[in-house]
Amino acid sequence: MKSKLIILFSVLFYFTNAQDDKIDYISLKYSQSIVVCSDIEINILNNNSNTPINVEIKYCEPSGKRKKLKFKQKTKNITISHLEFKKIINQFYEINNSDILNYDHSCFDGNDIRLEIGKFIYSNIIYELNCLHKSQTNTPLKELINTIQMILEITQIKIEDFN
Repeated sequence: MKSKLIILFSVLFYFTNAQDDKIDYISLKYSQSIVVCSDIEINILNNNSNTPINVEIKYCEPSGKRKKLKFKQKTKNITISHLEFKKIINQFYEINNSDILNYDHSCFDGNDIRLEIGKFIYSNIIYELNCLHKSQTNTPLKELINTIQMILEITQIKIEDFN
């Protein structure tokens, strides 16, 4: 009986971990409708090899003199470990779809969030919401907010609405 439990646990552990290997990317997009140049896009691309995982961060940065303020799109590339990637995926699995669908909240001029995870060509999950804020961690959106906060923490990006 004990050996059957060990085998069952091993098989479950294998399939749980194998599921993580099927995820190719995680993408987080943020914008604040009333703030010029607030767009941030984080793309985490798993190449399914032993090399570190590439992260592309796109953001807007003001430049120029005060009277002729211009905005430039910038891109920063960093890497994260496979362990950090798996931590994000495991946190993502905590999100309950019905909690998000049943939560009714709206606001004017709030932020827009798009969180996407999946394979490059097919089988992806997308959450698009507005008006999310770190103060909502005691709501049904808690796990979604925790996932966003984990992505921001691991990629060392600061967004006032979340960290």
